[in-house]
Amino acid sequence: MGSKRAVEEGISAGSRKRILVVEDEKDFSETLRRTLTREGYGVRIARSGVEALEAIEQERYDLIITDLVMPDMGGLRFVEELRRRGFRLPVIVITGYGDRQSYDQASKLMVSEFLNKPLAMANLIQAIQRALELGRKDLE
Repeated sequence: MGSKRAVEEGISAGSRKRILVVEDEKDFSETLRRTLTREGYGVRIARSGVEALEAIEQERYDLIITDLVMPDMGGLRFVEELRRRGFRLPVIVITGYGDRQSYDQASKLMVSEFLNKPLAMANLIQAIQRALELGRKDLE
């Protein structure tokens, strides 16, 4: 595997919900990792959309959190590719650069939540809980 290896924490615990965080900003992704791990989630960090697609092909996740703006593949392009490959899992998009066009495109791609940075971690946790619940109902 290349030097841009995904960082995992808490993934091995079988009963934990598994979240893939796609975020190129290291400090923010580490904050997410610490917060979500503390909340009891298994977390894997992918630094790019390409790396995230590889991770999804290798392992199962219950939810994806992706940044909107990334250098190699933007978050919405990543979600588009995810859907094209048949993955229906819930996705939360986070961004500091949201606009109406991005929000509309996210809705068409069945994104569960679209959150703007800076965001309160309590709001993110609530969004995760809603997305996981809706994702579970969608699969029933």
